[in-house]
Amino acid sequence: MRKPVLFIIVALAVAGAGFYGWTKWTAYQREARWGEWRGELLAPPPADDPGGGPDDARRAEVIAALKKELRGDPELTGASELLADLLIRMALGNPSNKDTKKLSEAKLVLDDAVKRHPEAIDASLKLAKVCRALGLIDESIKVLSNALVHSDGTQHSRVELDLANACFLKYQGTGKEEDFRAARNGFQNARGDPTTEAEALEGYGALFLENGRYHDFDKVLTTYRELLKKYPTYPNAENIQGIVDVLSKQPGGG
Repeated sequence: MRKPVLFIIVALAVAGAGFYGWTKWTAYQREARWGEWRGELLAPPPADDPGGGPDDARRAEVIAALKKELRGDPELTGASELLADLLIRMALGNPSNKDTKKLSEAKLVLDDAVKRHPEAIDASLKLAKVCRALGLIDESIKVLSNALVHSDGTQHSRVELDLANACFLKYQGTGKEEDFRAARNGFQNARGDPTTEAEALEGYGALFLENGRYHDFDKVLTTYRELLKKYPTYPNAENIQGIVDVLSKQPGGG
């Protein structure tokens, strides 16, 4: 009896190894295909042709292919993220005429991806940004608050920063102390990571530049000067320097 049993075990092991190898190869091909589509359809247009690059017809073709893949396997978070990115690009292609229908479609895609995989932090970050673009600030804050639980390291700092920005937007609408404190604390937390410190400093300064009971020119100047000293090549450095120059001329500005 031992030989038949041994043969069955070996056969099962070989079949399992073959299936595992096939699964890995299929996943590799899928990731490579998504990478090619991402490079083709989401790369910035050529510097000498700002209006160049793929047209919406090509994006629509790939969107249809991704939807088909997701119908076959809704667990493909990578496909969900790429699909949402393409929908967002098409929705925001014309800044003067935002396509909220495509943004809402992107939100549904990311909603499902995050529910299935709450640990997929990139999907949560994209979902929160789409929510903000649709004016759903409270929902954006909820998404990011949930993502904090599942994130760590640099991703955690990025979630903190985006959460601070969302709370800042809410504070601009409500003027409430609780929203101000949530934004302030988020920016302070994000300052602890070199990858998010510069953006956090900019947000922290802007928070105190906002009109209201917490308006504080001294904190704005101190924060922005720190930002300019630490990150002289920061993309928004020129605008920040302009604010510093104006505030420095105000009474009491040093």
